[in-house]
Amino acid sequence: MGYCPEKAVEASHPLGAAFYFIFSISFSAFFAMYMKKIFPGFSGQLHTALSLVIDYCYIITGYYLLYRVFHLLMRIPVVNTILTGATFTRYYRRYHEPETGITDYHAGSCIND
Repeated sequence: MGYCPEKAVEASHPLGAAFYFIFSISFSAFFAMYMKKIFPGFSGQLHTALSLVIDYCYIITGYYLLYRVFHLLMRIPVVNTILTGATFTRYYRRYHEPETGITDYHAGSCIND
């Protein structure tokens, strides 16, 4: 990111905030509540493994859909301007380690050479 001559590489803070708000809730808890309403005899407790599988499927599907929607929204110029303006990496200086240059980055290099 620090060596991109066009400063095109940025971290997306709005996308990170969306991930936080969407995935900070447990989908399996909502699923258990829904099942309790449908089946009155259901205790509302899911097995831990089933809960993990449900949440994992929710997160993987959600990541794909959120990235896809975010990517499509970035094609709209007004939305692109707003979202890139809300990204903090656009405003701070990019640090360059004094003894490392862009020519030091090449395929097959090892840090311990």
